[in-house]
Amino acid sequence: MRLAFSYRLTLPALLLLFPAHSFAAAPTVDDARRFLDAAEAHLLTLSVDAGRADWVKSTYITEDTETLSAQADEKAIAATVALV
Repeated sequence: MRLAFSYRLTLPALLLLFPAHSFAAAPTVDDARRFLDAAEAHLLTLSVDAGRADWVKSTYITEDTETLSAQADEKAIAATVALV
C-alpha cells in the first residue's frame, strides 16, 4: 500500500518535469529537410554578405569597413551557433 501511495505522489511530479509539449510527435524526415534547407539558405546569405564586407574591408582599408566586416562576421557566427 505504501508503494502505491508513493507512486501517486511521483506521477504528478513527473508530469511537472515533462510538460505536454515534450510528448509531441517526433519530427519527420520532411521536417528535418525543411529545417536544413532553411538553415542552409540563411547561412549562405550571411556568408555571402560577410564575404563581401571582408572584400570591401580589404580593398578600402578604413575603420568603418573593418567595423562593417566584423559586424557581418558576428552575424554569421551567431546564426551558426544558434543552429547548433
